[in-house]
Amino acid sequence: MALAVAIRARAQSDATVVGVLRRDDEFTVLTTAAGWRHVTTADGVTGWVEAAQIRRDEPMRP
Repeated sequence: MALAVAIRARAQSDATVVGVLRRDDEFTVLTTAAGWRHVTTADGVTGWVEAAQIRRDEPMRP
């Protein structure tokens, strides 16, 4: 897992970087398309991240 990944304006690897998603940053996945996740960060940055670069952690069970 990377420590940080680029948030891009479009779901393309050569699209403009609009922000950075760091490990442990909170974010919401809005939609998924063709190996990309459309996300919004807790501080309001919205864009696309390659799905393979992020994962959803499962909550701990008692």
